[in-house]
Amino acid sequence: MAAEELHRAKAEHNRRFLASIRSDEFADWQATAAFYCALHLVEMLFARSDGHSLGHRDRNLRLKRHHPQLWRHYRPLYSFSLYARYETRPVSAAVVRTELIDKRLRLLEHAISAEPTAPGKPTRRKR
Repeated sequence: MAAEELHRAKAEHNRRFLASIRSDEFADWQATAAFYCALHLVEMLFARSDGHSLGHRDRNLRLKRHHPQLWRHYRPLYSFSLYARYETRPVSAAVVRTELIDKRLRLLEHAISAEPTAPGKPTRRKR
């Protein structure tokens, strides 16, 4: 299976997991699952031009530089997942659901499915 399809499958797998976490008690895990779904969508986009990112920093820089419209939706998912994973204060289930999942993740899914390729030179060779 090509790298793009592997990332698509992982994003879909994460999306199914996200849908299974219905309780507001686990909003931190919803935010984390939403982020990892977004991460694989972005890697799917990068795989179209045969270039995977080297990690979070590289991925973030590439998105900012080459896909600012996607970065606008990805960044809150990334930032909030860090907060949800490392902070001890409760995470708002309403914010996770409305702002991250229903808005940011959904817009990212639609935008990436419409993008034909990732511009710029790949930073990593084919896996």
